Amino acid sequence: MNSAGTNKPVAQANTDREASHHKSVLYVMSDYPLVNYSFISREIGELERQGITVHRFSLNRPKEVHASLTAEASITTYVKSPRKLTLGLATVAARHPISILKLAKELLALTGKGWKAKVVCIAQIAEGAVVARAANRRAATRIHAHFGGATTTVAMSASRITAFDSKHHRIVPWSCTLHGFDVGNDSPEVMRAKVTDAAATVCVSYYTRSQVLRVSRLEDWNKVFVVRCGLDFGQDFGHDFDDQTQPRWSINKSNKFRVVAVGRLAAEKGHLMLLEAAEILSDRNLAIDLELIGDGPMEAELKRRAADVPVPVAVQFAGALDTVATLQRIRQADALCVASFNEGLPTVILEAMAVHTLVIATSVAGIPEIVKHGQTGFLVAPADAGAIAQAICDAIELSVQTRELITSNAFQAVRSGYSLDQNVRQLAELF
Repeated sequence: MNSAGTNKPVAQANTDREASHHKSVLYVMSDYPLVNYSFISREIGELERQGITVHRFSLNRPKEVHASLTAEASITTYVKSPRKLTLGLATVAARHPISILKLAKELLALTGKGWKAKVVCIAQIAEGAVVARAANRRAATRIHAHFGGATTTVAMSASRITAFDSKHHRIVPWSCTLHGFDVGNDSPEVMRAKVTDAAATVCVSYYTRSQVLRVSRLEDWNKVFVVRCGLDFGQDFGHDFDDQTQPRWSINKSNKFRVVAVGRLAAEKGHLMLLEAAEILSDRNLAIDLELIGDGPMEAELKRRAADVPVPVAVQFAGALDTVATLQRIRQADALCVASFNEGLPTVILEAMAVHTLVIATSVAGIPEIVKHGQTGFLVAPADAGAIAQAICDAIELSVQTRELITSNAFQAVRSGYSLDQNVRQLAELF
């Protein structure tokens, strides 16, 4: 008999112990995979590299999947299928009618008063039933959702259903990652209930944590954590990362100052302010190349406005690009400008800092936690086109020594605090 008190060989006992502690996480996302959500793909990939099994579930199938993400889409299960939803909810309801009615009553009490909100709630319980059945079949040890709103409602429902729809009545706990702008997807009452119910609520910045704590019960504060997004400095930037990203101001061969903006072409990203800033810079007769990377609902309007920006400012639209192409454009630019009205902590800022590109960003949400004005970049007030224009002017006038100092400080900040390996290990500990 070994020291553990069993007749198994020590090696076999250790193997069994490792198997019993193996983590299997079912990820719930809204629209996956998307180029804009590359930080989730990175996170999942790193979890798998660290030995954690990850099952990808998306409520919706993206309308269009970028060519670089087709492999990721092929291993993602899509929940919103009439057959899946009907079968999932009907099966659970038939087996556990009282339990499912109690769950529906509780969740319906948290929704809005309109009938549409009630219908959506029932649909999300059905989605939760699909996820719960998959979690039980795959022996998941955790259900984890990204973004507040529908995904967290589905994850919470799924977790509850696992408790009464498994052979051993084993509940699969759930958790979520919130990014800041999505905290408002739920009412304060709903957010409070979710934080109480979740095993852990992960926030990408201290700003996000503050917004969650603001509506949470004091006794739940110790379940709200900060785990930042991270960069894979080897995979994303090449294994010779430390050498190839030293300041190289000769990349931009033109006489124009190149500014790049990366993000979904939507109102909250502030692109209209950036175009107003471009007009101000044109009035000052400054030669600027402005490139917008991304697509979205405001693309046509932005192109119409961009056509009115006079020379010597030139505005170009690159469309949605994959991570490699986007990083190349950022590296070739003199500055990245993030003009958002609301954000979490944009990964694109970390990427720009990692390749020594100067960052100009609005002072919103978690951005000031990494962009320190005059030290690691420039901060401007949101919705202030004049401030954006002035910051670009200030960037143009920087001496080479000052620019190198700022971008080197930024590089060191992102290198020391935003490593994917390090930050995902923190996340895995919460699973």
